[in-house]
Amino acid sequence: MHRFITHSLIVAFLLGGAFSISARAADEIIVEGSTAPVRGEITNVSRTEITILAGLKKEEQKVPANTIVRVEWDGEPSKLSLNRNAEAAARYPEALAGYQEALTEVASSTNTNLKNDLTFLIARAKAGLALTSDASKLDEAIKDLEAFRTANSNSFRYYQTLSLLGDLYLAKKNYEQALAIFNEMAQAPWDDYKMAAANARGRVKLADGKAAEAQQEFDSIVALTADTPQEKAQRLRALLGKATALQRQNQPAEAQTVIDEVLEQAETSDSRTLAEGYVRLGESLQAQNKPKEALLAYLHVDAIPDLANEAQYHAEALLQLSQLWTVAGKPERATDAQELLKSKYPTSDAARRLSAGGAAGGGE
Repeated sequence: MHRFITHSLIVAFLLGGAFSISARAADEIIVEGSTAPVRGEITNVSRTEITILAGLKKEEQKVPANTIVRVEWDGEPSKLSLNRNAEAAARYPEALAGYQEALTEVASSTNTNLKNDLTFLIARAKAGLALTSDASKLDEAIKDLEAFRTANSNSFRYYQTLSLLGDLYLAKKNYEQALAIFNEMAQAPWDDYKMAAANARGRVKLADGKAAEAQQEFDSIVALTADTPQEKAQRLRALLGKATALQRQNQPAEAQTVIDEVLEQAETSDSRTLAEGYVRLGESLQAQNKPKEALLAYLHVDAIPDLANEAQYHAEALLQLSQLWTVAGKPERATDAQELLKSKYPTSDAARRLSAGGAAGGGE
């Protein structure tokens, strides 16, 4: 068997590098919460669903866009899975280069869906880079996503595009445009997206200094019944938003109570929620003059690899640790935290605040 596979690879190479393109003979849709992909021929794409003729019987299935983790296209370049993995691990420059190479490789393909999706993946990787480590790329990321939004208004990526655009406008402190984008996102037909849009509006109001209004947005989500995993995740993020709003209104003890609820309920796989939770816990503890307990909270984000992959919160934790290790009498560890922050997240807001000489004022 192994000899046959080896010979097949050699033949493919001699025939002109046939294995530069994946041998996949069908489209595959990976659906959240499912152990097996939906495999077949994609026949239609809209902003709310993908239609696929699935299985040997080619039975028509409609897969809601909000449940789609990724699509692996018939005829896509074989390295594309590696590029997706790089993006998932926040290695955005590597992912971006791979996506751009893949788009060039399929330039002559007649698979418009594949090429459109690669265009989106390039824009998404640029957005990830801009939001996590290189704010100088914000304008370019916005330009690419706005272009995709205009050209692909019926793409299953449409509402994800709105979510990213809103985050980018928020990072630019263009609060009016961010709110407009999130209000459009709220028109999605799924409850988890409606909840995400309300969460996003709350974050915009927090950033704009309107903590009481932000709390109202978050409370409206917390009051809802959350049935699906996606809805439960949004409810936890709303609780974190509420905690932040309470902190901004000088109620750190009340905020800590809310954060404790989040940390108890969050799944171990939800690294984003846990990372933010421990950062918010550290902030509340510092506000209550409990530096040792705050240090332990921030240390979770630095010491647990999955949490450290959440760049925004890891950078914030490193900034706070650079101050708290000094208070704890371990200046060498404070220096280590500073150096890691400067080397790993040189253009982050946390690094900017370190250069300015302070650790106060966490992210939204």
